[in-house]
Amino acid sequence: MGQSRRQNEPEVEDINLDEIPPIGAPILSLGLLYAAVTVGFGDLMINLVVGGAGVVLLGFFAFKLGTLYKQRGPKRAVRWATTAPVDRVEDYSLDLQTSSGVEKTEEGITLEHLREIDPYDFEEFVAKVWRGRGYEAEVTQGSQDRGIDVVAEKSEPYNEKELIQVKRKGEGNKVSAPTVRKCSGLKNKNGVDKVLVVTSTDFTAQAKEEAEDYNLKLVDGRKLLELYEDNVE
Repeated sequence: MGQSRRQNEPEVEDINLDEIPPIGAPILSLGLLYAAVTVGFGDLMINLVVGGAGVVLLGFFAFKLGTLYKQRGPKRAVRWATTAPVDRVEDYSLDLQTSSGVEKTEEGITLEHLREIDPYDFEEFVAKVWRGRGYEAEVTQGSQDRGIDVVAEKSEPYNEKELIQVKRKGEGNKVSAPTVRKCSGLKNKNGVDKVLVVTSTDFTAQAKEEAEDYNLKLVDGRKLLELYEDNVE
């Protein structure tokens, strides 16, 4: 009889916290505060513990949401708050250390990733792409590089040296003509075959005209992704 009752009892699934989006934190916090202030537990210490837990939980949620809003914008903040961790694609822009060691996320590397990662990491990403194209490419160090961020060289099928200025910019922020113009003097360096400006976004119309006048090569974000997919992925 007892065995039959146990067989008919409904199964209780374990609660998986990874399936609860962060927006559940303020809801739980308000519930705890309501219980501590309105209902009460007949014991001051219990009320303080329950109410304090609600305040701490609400404060942590507000701090995290505010930080993401300030650093990444409203879309990223809302996405974090409303997406369960188990469903959230790994945040490339927050976890990236160097592009040479990063693993692709489920959605691959996108323009959004490239526009939000640290500028130095973006330089490493560009160097990695050029290595995939057969160059020995290194990110420059120090303050005497005169705007050169990556130096790429190869000896096959012939000796070639390229100087690359890298501009990691956010969405809608295009590289302007003065930036391109500043690179024109780099072509006068001995042994330089090409000077390129590589960006995560795009170039203004005037910047493209300047590049043609000075015979500079421009690589926008979409072209950079194509080079990555063709030579590295």
